[in-house]
Amino acid sequence: MEERTINILIATGLYPPEIGGPATYVRMLEENLDTKQVAITVVPFLKVRQYPKIIRHAFFLLLLLKNVKGKDAIYSLDPVSVGVPSYIVSLLTRKPFFVRMAGDYAWEQAQLRRGVRDPLAIFYKKRYSYGFFVSVLSFVESFITRKAQVVILPCAYLKDVMKVWSVDESRIHVVYSALFPLTVLESKDELRKEFGYTGTVITSAGRLVPNKGFTGLIEVFAQMLAVDADLHLIIAGDGPQEEELKMLVQQKQITDSVTFTGMLPKADLGKVLKASDLFVLNTEHEGFSHQLLEVMDLEVPVVATAVGGNPELVIDGQSGFLVPFGDAQKLTIAMRTLITDQTIRETFVQNARQRTKLFEKKKLIEEITYILRDSCNR
Repeated sequence: MEERTINILIATGLYPPEIGGPATYVRMLEENLDTKQVAITVVPFLKVRQYPKIIRHAFFLLLLLKNVKGKDAIYSLDPVSVGVPSYIVSLLTRKPFFVRMAGDYAWEQAQLRRGVRDPLAIFYKKRYSYGFFVSVLSFVESFITRKAQVVILPCAYLKDVMKVWSVDESRIHVVYSALFPLTVLESKDELRKEFGYTGTVITSAGRLVPNKGFTGLIEVFAQMLAVDADLHLIIAGDGPQEEELKMLVQQKQITDSVTFTGMLPKADLGKVLKASDLFVLNTEHEGFSHQLLEVMDLEVPVVATAVGGNPELVIDGQSGFLVPFGDAQKLTIAMRTLITDQTIRETFVQNARQRTKLFEKKKLIEEITYILRDSCNR
């Protein structure tokens, strides 16, 4: 007897052409799931984003209600912005509720909007002492996650977060995100000639917010530049800290050696990355970094901080260097080593390419298909 198709309603905060982890993830599901096994209907928050806060969440809830008929479960790609409406709909319709947890939204918002500088470990101990706004976010994301029948994580590191939130471990599934290779047809030499790159080019990319560590990277780069003037730093991305970072570059008097590209389309970012000699991810916190995977696949040596899910991607001393966040001396040594030692660079590049094969799309699709079907058939 042929098994029936499972129908899932997916609620996502980001959806193409928007960029970000949820948008990439949901597009991958749309394009690769076997619709005879798992059929999905996606409701993106993009459809209501033009409305004022609260009102747009109410409209989003109505959109979910409109699309939930005939579905076996509701799968939210975050526990707050689309997680709350999804959970309410699951209660109203008595449908199973699943959630994907890719990071700590409350901590990120506390840093961005309330100036909180405590690291994540300290934040968890004090999470209800940062004022009403942060306390509400902390409560909501932990409450919604505890209520989910299935919690899907993109890296094992986030299991520690689930313990803090007292999530039932039997409901947790770690499904590593897949590599989505950035297709770049030009060679490294062709790209360097096209961009006019000379000397050593160091690249970093990400949202320009405090926990991404761009301030520390610029300070380290300025010190390295004083010793070796043949260096150039490229920072790709945008965000609320952009003007602050540009002012820091001016204060350090290194404007000729630092380029801010702003947000780049994936194709253009791939070219910039491939043309680089070194990629640095100096982040204070990271769940699963798609960016690191993409860079490793492009054969660019990496230095990353030993935080979050980074050690699950980069094996220190084999496929890249991992350094403690905030340790300027170790970051400098790691960068200098990769700049000056060709043998280590080549070894890291070869090992990193092999490691990216562990994150093939086919494996992720098989795992997520099994979890969704098994959870809906219980």
